[in-house]
Amino acid sequence: MLPKYSWMQILEYASRKLKLKRKKNWGEKEILYLKKNYCVATKEQILDGLFNRSWMGIRSFANDVLKLKRKNRYLSQEVFTQSEILYLQKSFASAPKKELLGNLPNYSWHIITRYSNKILGIERESCLPPKIWGKEEINYLKKNYITETKKKIMTNLPDRTWTAIQNAVQKLEIGGRNLKGIHLSPKSEWKKGHGTWNKRLFEPQTSIYNGLRGGQLNYDWRKEVFARDDYTCQECGVRDGKLHAHHKRPFHILLTEFLEKYNQFSPLEDKEILFKLAERHDPFWDLSNGKTLCQKCHGLVYKESVLPRSVVLEKVKITPILKTF
Repeated sequence: MLPKYSWMQILEYASRKLKLKRKKNWGEKEILYLKKNYCVATKEQILDGLFNRSWMGIRSFANDVLKLKRKNRYLSQEVFTQSEILYLQKSFASAPKKELLGNLPNYSWHIITRYSNKILGIERESCLPPKIWGKEEINYLKKNYITETKKKIMTNLPDRTWTAIQNAVQKLEIGGRNLKGIHLSPKSEWKKGHGTWNKRLFEPQTSIYNGLRGGQLNYDWRKEVFARDDYTCQECGVRDGKLHAHHKRPFHILLTEFLEKYNQFSPLEDKEILFKLAERHDPFWDLSNGKTLCQKCHGLVYKESVLPRSVVLEKVKITPILKTF
C-alpha cells in the first residue's frame, strides 16, 4: 500500500504526528502454545514456534498476563547423565577447574557449580572453611610480614593465598607494610627516569599534600587572597573569571620543610598528628605568600619561574624524611 516509504518512516509518522500505536493482540493459538511449552521448551524452540514475537515480548506476556514461570532447566536431573553425575560426585571437590570443563565440554562452569552445590550438595575445597594457622606460620608473619617482599612470603607460605595472609594479619594486628610492600631504607634516593619508583617513594607525602590542599583551611586561605586582591589578576589586571591563588613559594617545598622540622613523626603511621601540626603551621597559611592570577598568567608564571618538581626534589634534601620509615 505504501511502497515509497520504509517501515521506520511509517512508524515515526504514525506515532509522532498521528499519535497512533500498534497493538499486537495475542491469538488463541499463541496463548495455548505458551501455556503448553513456555515452562518446558527451550528459548530457541519457543522463538521458532512464535517467529513473529520477540523474546522480551514473550516473557513479559507470559510472566505478567499468564503468570507463568520457566523451570530452571540447569538444575533438573535430566541435564546430566548418570556417568557425568558420578564424575561430579568423585572429582568436583578436588579436581581443578580446567579438568572439569575439559571432561564436561557441553556445560558452562556456572551450570556445573550450581548443579553440584544445590542438587548434589557438594562444595569445592576453596569454598570450605579455611585451614587453621599453625604456630610456625604465625611466628613467621609476626617477624617477616613488614620487612620481606610479597614473593618471599608467598614462597615461604605456599599453601596460603595472599588474601588469606592479609586477613590473618588483620586478626593478629600486625603493623602495615611500608609503601605497598616495598621496604625503604635510608639510602633510598630519587631516580631519574623512573616515574613509578618516585611515586612509591613519595606516596606518604602526596597523601598529606592532597589532604592539606583539599581541606577547609586552604579553601579559606584562597578566599582571603582573592578578597585582598579584589578578585583581579595581579599580572594582567583581568577581573573575575577563572582565578588561581598562586603560591610564591611552592607548596611542596613548604611541605618538605615541614616534614624535616617534624621528622620524629612518620608520614605513614602518624598522619593524624602531622595534620594537626600542619593546621597550626604558619607558613602554609601565610597571606603574603599568595598572589591572585588568572589561568593564563598562572600557567606562564609557572613555566618561567618554577622549576620542574623533579629538579626541586633533587635540590631539597629528602633523606631526613625517609629516615622515619
